[in-house]
Amino acid sequence: GSFPQRETSYYDDPQLPVRTTSQWLRMLIEAYKITERKKYLKAAEDAASYLISDVVRPHGYTFHCRDSSNKDKCNGVYGQAMPIWALTTAAEYLDRSQLHDIAADVAVSHPYDNYLSLWHRVEITGEVLTIDRTLNHQLAFAGAVSTVGTAQCQDQVQDFLDSLENQLGSRSDGVIRHFVRTPLIHRGSTTNRNRLTTFRNRVLYEAYRYVPSVRNKEVSYQATNLFWLAYLKKQYPNHNLWDTELVSRIVEVVQSEHFAREVKQTDMAFTASPTGFYIGASLDMFDEDHSIATKWISEQVNRTFELTSESLVVDAPDNIKMASNICYLTEFSDLDVEIEIKR
Repeated sequence: GSFPQRETSYYDDPQLPVRTTSQWLRMLIEAYKITERKKYLKAAEDAASYLISDVVRPHGYTFHCRDSSNKDKCNGVYGQAMPIWALTTAAEYLDRSQLHDIAADVAVSHPYDNYLSLWHRVEITGEVLTIDRTLNHQLAFAGAVSTVGTAQCQDQVQDFLDSLENQLGSRSDGVIRHFVRTPLIHRGSTTNRNRLTTFRNRVLYEAYRYVPSVRNKEVSYQATNLFWLAYLKKQYPNHNLWDTELVSRIVEVVQSEHFAREVKQTDMAFTASPTGFYIGASLDMFDEDHSIATKWISEQVNRTFELTSESLVVDAPDNIKMASNICYLTEFSDLDVEIEIKR
């Protein structure tokens, strides 16, 4: 039931086909919703069964996403977000409550730090690790957990959103900082290791402000950060966060010509990441001008879509994963959009 996966990730980590299978599962459910063709339903059934199998959860805890001698095998909370997000959607359309129950089980196995309003990483053995310091990981996990219909999960995501103005740092133009903005001192109840992680993260957060390569990385990740922020807005449309100057600045920057030029100069844009799909879907969820959203989607298609294979594979360092990134358009409104393929 798994889908193909390149042996190593963008960061050269040996990986299992958890992310691609999760993304194709989202896509298959959408394809079935549109066409009602049983072949999509059957493939979705198989993909979901793979994700809940002992191969993927060998110890019955978190999903096994990568094999690396010096990194966690869960791939932070981001690695867990993708299968949770896919399984909760699949549970509804496949009428398999077990899928939701397993997604909920994995979600609640991640301790939530009430002082920092952030989730801890949990290794595939069940070992609780330190908080995940990467902002896009926390945003994606919050988005995934928001689809879990338990009081505990809903309360945690609400608290996360209530605190996000403090945790999410941005540059003056609206580009989101890569790491969460933790306090220097963790004054809550936690381990010494987590206190050290919190302190070290804040020091690096301040120091990296002046490193050009970090700015480049943050521009690259603006699209995925914005997508999950927009998804959370879709889930909680009445939260006060969406009316803040911070969010306005973050949304506005991706609509500027300066950002469009800058992101194209990064290594990840469009080929290693579905930049155009992320931003297009995000602007749609933020109710921005659809012409700008369509422009970003058109840019993505024209850069990576191959007519012969009808897949997003052109110039992609990981064309297998890139093809599965079509799933992010499932969050785009049902609109008739005409896109011209220029090559």
